[in-house]
Amino acid sequence: MIWDAKLIDFGTKDRQPAFTFDVSAQFLSLEGTYGFFPPNPGFYVTGTILLLLQGIISVGLAVIMHRFIIPYRGSPFAFLVGFGFIIPFAMYVPFYLVRSLDVRNKGFTLSLNN
Repeated sequence: MIWDAKLIDFGTKDRQPAFTFDVSAQFLSLEGTYGFFPPNPGFYVTGTILLLLQGIISVGLAVIMHRFIIPYRGSPFAFLVGFGFIIPFAMYVPFYLVRSLDVRNKGFTLSLNN
């Protein structure tokens, strides 16, 4: 499942570095062995899925606004749809998605809540 890494570390504890190199700069306190980790595709796949989900929700809200608010502009029905459905939906759904999908990465949480 895509959410197995819990969107925090993406399994960096189990990954092996692509290559390692030794540094012997004793005067800078950088002595040691360092490794290079290639990018984890799970991060980008998860980000793409969350971005598509947010886009689908935005398009759905835009269609509802175009069908039920713009033609009836200024009527009580348009205000009811806008203030009774669209605004509460747009304010509550991002927090529900973060909680239900168990998104813990701060960047993904911020992008879902915007």
